[in-house]
Amino acid sequence: MTFISLGSVILLMSSLSAISIIGCDSLATFNEKHKIALKGKTFDDAFSYGWVLGRGNFGVVKEIHWGDKRAAAKILNYPEHDIIKRIQEREIDILNTMIGLNAAANFYGCAVNEEHKQVYLVQEKLYKDLANKSVALKLRSMPLHKRILRYIKIAEAFQKLHEKNITHQDIKTGNIMAVDNKLSDFRIIDFGLSAKLNEPVTGGSPLLNAPEKVNVKSTVQIIESLSDISLFATFGHDIYALGMTFALMETQLEKIFGDIPGRCVVLEYTPQCFSSIIKNIRDNMKENNQDKLLEIILRAINYDRFKRTGSMEDLKNELIGLYNELSRENN
Repeated sequence: MTFISLGSVILLMSSLSAISIIGCDSLATFNEKHKIALKGKTFDDAFSYGWVLGRGNFGVVKEIHWGDKRAAAKILNYPEHDIIKRIQEREIDILNTMIGLNAAANFYGCAVNEEHKQVYLVQEKLYKDLANKSVALKLRSMPLHKRILRYIKIAEAFQKLHEKNITHQDIKTGNIMAVDNKLSDFRIIDFGLSAKLNEPVTGGSPLLNAPEKVNVKSTVQIIESLSDISLFATFGHDIYALGMTFALMETQLEKIFGDIPGRCVVLEYTPQCFSSIIKNIRDNMKENNQDKLLEIILRAINYDRFKRTGSMEDLKNELIGLYNELSRENN
């Protein structure tokens, strides 16, 4: 696969005259290619009868019929600037790279609607994300060793991503999907901010960003200011975000960040701010044997990026070791 560089060369903006996205079919080709899944309808017909799963600055996601299954269709506005176009093309490239790895939601394809100037991405519709209250409650009600088994599966999915030299850059509960109501396995979604190792990165979710990502400009800020991107993707960004995600899954968002000034994690993220966050995590992870999971999490979210857990595989193996230990104690 060819990954698109987002270096300073692409910051030379230009209006786009041609309606095309590398890796995407025309709408007519897409409809013909997937006519069985669409049951003879056009994609526009299927989408118009779908129901909304989510909305964002990117556009809207709807659930649609896809053969005897369901699919999640993301509708993006066609990019007005070259940098946005290349980000969309990079996302499509990554989605294609992840096909068959059982790490991301299956990617069915994409199409460009020239008339409406929209880009369609179609993926497998999974159960629910970990930000869903019912899923979070179900997970927290499980014994610790069963929760850790789920965390192992999640870490393994991100390990597969890293083995392809891809970093996600926006790990959070909303971007991790359970495949069923038993929470038996998980898949990654939303690669809009993803980058190949050592490529420039933008934005992310402020509360889960590694300290070194604070003050990194968003894509919009880069376009408006024509400034270059100064931070480059590392696996450590994802390890930190996943460690913090596990902490949130073990506690709750407000228990970790509720008394932390917003500027701490959005503008500054000083060692003092970080110490307050760690104190809140420690105070809310006092369940029997939870202290051992806490130590794994604290290694993953070390303020010093050079002292963090070395790799996603290392994080997974630490969790496996704890799972085996707890399983012996429960037998």
